[in-house]
This record gives sequence, structure tokens and C-alpha cells, in this order.
Amino acid sequence: MTVVINAPAKINLFLEVRNRRKDNYHNIVSVMQTVSLYDRISIDAHPSKLSLTCRGADLPVDSRNLAMRAAVALKKKTGVSCGAAITLEKDIPLGAGLGGGSSDAAAVLKGLISLWNIRMSHRTLVALAATLGADVPFFLAGGRARATGIGDRLTPLPVKRKQWYILINPGFPVSTPWVYGKLQFPLTKRQENTKITKLFNRLEEVVLPCYPAIRGIKDILAAKGVSAMMSGSGASVFGLLSGQQEGKALQTALKKHRWKTWVVHTV
Repeated sequence: MTVVINAPAKINLFLEVRNRRKDNYHNIVSVMQTVSLYDRISIDAHPSKLSLTCRGADLPVDSRNLAMRAAVALKKKTGVSCGAAITLEKDIPLGAGLGGGSSDAAAVLKGLISLWNIRMSHRTLVALAATLGADVPFFLAGGRARATGIGDRLTPLPVKRKQWYILINPGFPVSTPWVYGKLQFPLTKRQENTKITKLFNRLEEVVLPCYPAIRGIKDILAAKGVSAMMSGSGASVFGLLSGQQEGKALQTALKKHRWKTWVVHTV
């Protein structure tokens, strides 16, 4: 039996940081949305052993990989004796602010629950996901959600119609711990706004002065009349589109920059 799951990327339509916690995490308020750029997870049954193969990126396949940690954590939590051979095909870039690692971990949890025929309450699954990373609980359901706490307290938000975005990645990663470590508290208060036309990301204050290429992507999109913002801790930028055709035209116009670009929609 083979279980196949698509692991979607996410963007942050709103991201405010409230404060630094004693456990070195940060309390945030964010609006996250999954979009149609995917990693692909294939899981085959194995009598006892857990293994991970990665294609499309040079990633470790041991406990340093969040997908493998998810599998080990689930096996330990449930006491399941059987194993699995996990294949991860990467399309979401690394260090991109798109949540690829967290999405992969959530997909592995869901895939193994199906493969191993595990009965587990949603509350228990969310608690397990939260031990792996702040964004992992969000990817268990995806869609659009308001996230508070470290990102693990989720309130689903309705999306009335499909929305289109252009994603642009400059080809280099940005370290999330570095970004959060550079924040200077107390921060200027910002009124929360979940309207997608009012984009805000507190982390831009740290990243844009240090990464002019990311600021340049935003400026180019702004010059073309596109509302744009960095996603998460970077390095990717997304722009809000009127439709798919606008995105395709932008991709053509941006080819000279040799950035990675995708036209995606809400999922």
C-alpha cells in the first residue's frame, strides 16, 4: 500500500509579533493561507524500519529532517511496531518563508495515520504536531486561519472565492532564528487587520534592510501596481493578483531577473 499526500506551501497575509517568551519562542498574531505550490510525500509500508528519501533538494534524511522527526514522534507516541519508507519530493524552496518543512511534517503525520490505521483524537494530533514546530498544527487542516500563541492556536477563517497570487523567490534562504533574534522589543503597536488588501509583516523591519534583493522584488511589484509582502521570515515575496492571467503576464515580465516564480491560488 502506498499513501500519497501533497504538502502545500503557505503565505502570511498578516504577521505581528507580540513578545518573546521565556522558552525562546515568540507570541504572534498571524493570518496564514495555504496555496497551490506543493511538496509531494509518498509513503510505503515497511515491516519495522523508518526511512526517508529526499528528491529535489540536498536535505538530511535523519532526525535533522522535520519529516523524519514527525514519523519517529508518531511511532513513539502510538507504540506502532511497523515502519514506513517515506519519499519526499521537494518543490517548495528552503528557507523561503513558505513553511515547506512544517507542511512536510504535517503530511507525514497524516499519511502515517492512514497507512498504520491509527485512531487518534484531533486534540492529541495537534498537541503532537506542536512539539515538532509552531506551524505544523496549521498544516494539518490548511486553508486560511488566524494563528495566535506561537502559531498553534488556530481559528479557521472563511475564504469566499479562489484568490490568486504570484510567489517570487530570489534563490537564497533566510534564517528564521536570525530574523526573530534581531527583533527589538518593545515593538511599535500595530492594529490587527485580517483584510487581504491590508498586508502587514513585522519581520520585514528586520529583513528588508539586510536583504536589498527582497526589498527590490517588493519595489518592482509595487511599480507594477501589485500589493506585495514578504511571507513569514523570507526570503519569498508574494503579490496579490486580480486573476491567473495577470500572474502569467508578470511571470513573463520578470523572466530577466532569473528568480523562481509561481502563479498560485488559495487551497
